[in-house]
Amino acid sequence: PFPPCWRVLLVIEPQMRGRHGADEAHALAALPPLPQAAAAGLAHLTLMGILPAALEADFRAFARGVSEMQRVLGAYFAPAQGGNAYTSPAVARLLQWIGANFEAGVGQSSWGPTGFAIFESPPAARRAVDDARRAGVAAPHLDLRIVGGRNCGAALDFPE
Repeated sequence: PFPPCWRVLLVIEPQMRGRHGADEAHALAALPPLPQAAAAGLAHLTLMGILPAALEADFRAFARGVSEMQRVLGAYFAPAQGGNAYTSPAVARLLQWIGANFEAGVGQSSWGPTGFAIFESPPAARRAVDDARRAGVAAPHLDLRIVGGRNCGAALDFPE
């Protein structure tokens, strides 16, 4: 389970949409295969680093692992995202600043434009948001939401 005290800052770019459908399929087809060494490294990082760190509530190891995974994947997908690891320049600016100034696992959700930063506690997440706003790196149009993990799957209700 995701440790209950950890928090995720969702950085939502309401003015953009990520790739999906035929556009996503075309973008994926245009990318070269992920090199085997990179895929193996990500699998090792996930199985031997990120997942055990979550299980042990070792936030530092978890955050470093998530950020490294996102760095590798962001570089891989950059050619399909205008040469950048993030779809949204405003999201990129904020998350790069958070990554440089706070202990957090940062990255982009799928094709974006939503980004995320994972923090060890609610006060750490709140401090990052407040400091980012004071520093002027959180664009006013971004929707910033601090949420907890959800340690259950989706519930589907089917009409009888």
